Amino acid sequence: MKVSPLAGKPAPESILANIPRLVTDYYALEPDPASTTQRVAFGTSGHRGTSLECSFNEEQILAITQATCIHRRQQGIDGPLFIGIDTHALSEPAFASALEVLAANDVEVMIDDRDGFTPTPVVSHAILKYNRGRTKGLADGIVITPSHNPPEDGGFKYDPPSGGPADSATTKWIQDKANELMQSLPPDRAARDMTGAIDFLLSHDAVQGDKVGVIGFCMGGMLALFITALQGDKVGAAAPFYGAPLGDMAPDWSGLSASVQGHFSENDDFFAPGPVQELEAQLKAMGKDVEFIVYPGTGHAFANEEDPLGNYDAEAAKSAWDRAIN
Repeated sequence: MKVSPLAGKPAPESILANIPRLVTDYYALEPDPASTTQRVAFGTSGHRGTSLECSFNEEQILAITQATCIHRRQQGIDGPLFIGIDTHALSEPAFASALEVLAANDVEVMIDDRDGFTPTPVVSHAILKYNRGRTKGLADGIVITPSHNPPEDGGFKYDPPSGGPADSATTKWIQDKANELMQSLPPDRAARDMTGAIDFLLSHDAVQGDKVGVIGFCMGGMLALFITALQGDKVGAAAPFYGAPLGDMAPDWSGLSASVQGHFSENDDFFAPGPVQELEAQLKAMGKDVEFIVYPGTGHAFANEEDPLGNYDAEAAKSAWDRAIN
């Protein structure tokens, strides 16, 4: 057996995890629900990732915990929830995030009475011991651990009333619901929050005129159109990229007075061209100055050079950008 040259020695500083950066990124970075590497993905009963790569950040943990609360209600699980954490650096912040959601859902939570670390089998044992002889008011649990993963990683697992790892049907439901929640920021609330940015710009000494331009990508594209409709007297032009408020998300379009040029993908699972073109026709019928351009052969996020979905199209991106700024 080969012995590591580091065996029995203190770890060199070069391979140590940057704990302050890990925790800062957990709260500061926002995952993109459109990126497959940043969505919630349950493997062996849980979700694992690192805040450094936007795969284990507060938004995912809030969404997973809320999805777990919804699952509990649907399954009639109304007993206490036992929650334990390990010593990985991201476990403490994830623990705090989960507790906030559980408290908001009025879930009775059982934690270590010394605020210590809790091995996975201990949580399973607590669930089984509590549920023994019961047919209702059953308990379940959450274990915040990436198991044997590196120090930079975090993990989040759900234990049903059986005490063992959740089955694949349960984890898939929680995973899918969490991803749905991550993409369901109420656009009207977000747009209202963004009005402060518009007011700040218009009051700034470096800004001339009484209107601003708005541009956004993906969810930002949807919000760009939303705020343009809500703040019609303050927005002169808008350029949304592959994102639009459709169906029940649509705002009151009567306030839209800006010129709008939208850039959309032909092959888009998030904002399909059919509904987008129907919206364009609707707005034109209302007398709005709107042009929606669909780029043939492109996929969602075709203008994103970081290429999170593998859809980057340099030619289409340049064409769309030239049109948007000219």
